[in-house]
Parts: sequence; structure tokens; C-alpha cells
Amino acid sequence: MDICIKFYVDTMIWIGAVDSKDKQYRVSNKILKNLLPSTTNEESANQLFLSDYVFNELINNITNKHKNRRVTNNEREKIMKRILEMIYNSRYVTILKITGSHIGTALNYMQSHPTTFSSLTD
Repeated sequence: MDICIKFYVDTMIWIGAVDSKDKQYRVSNKILKNLLPSTTNEESANQLFLSDYVFNELINNITNKHKNRRVTNNEREKIMKRILEMIYNSRYVTILKITGSHIGTALNYMQSHPTTFSSLTD
């Protein structure tokens, strides 16, 4: 019996996976490959999740690299194609919508844990 496991994947893994110049490119792709092993049964395939905030962080990271000339136009085009294929159009990846309730929970957590480094994407 196959089991479907759901994983939340944070920004740094996605950045590393889509940008071939990123120092974490190989390890990020290995992690994603291990999270989504090839299967013939789509119903038992693992599912990956990220929030719309994490997706926004990913796009902003690539845009900033482009603005600061750390990626060329051609490289940015390739990265955006990978983002579309690996995340946005993938049947194995879901982008979760953050609601006001989620933000409130995060802010309450940050207030009650002032020494813990956290953000709205943590």
C-alpha cells in the first residue's frame, strides 16, 4: 500500500532548485527529488506545499538578482521557466493562500516569543 506524504517546502529550497548558479542548487534538487519519488500511482504521490508569501519571496529573490545583475536576462528567463514548471504548473505542488487569520496567528506567536527569530514565512 502506497502512502501519500505532504511536505511544506520553504523559500531557500525553491531558490536553490530553480537557480542553477545558487550554491544550494544540487542539494535543493536532491531534496525535491527525494520528496517526490517517481511513482506510477498519482494518488499516492507525495504532495509539496508552499505559501503565497514563500512564492512571492522566491520571485522577489530572482528579481533582485536580476536587478543587481547577478543573473542575466537569459538566466532569468530560464529560472522563470523552471518556476512555472516546477511549482506553478505542477500537479504535485500547491500554493497555499495566507489569510488574515494566519497573519494574526503569526503575529501572536512573534509577540509571545520575542527571542525567537521568525517572520511571516516561517
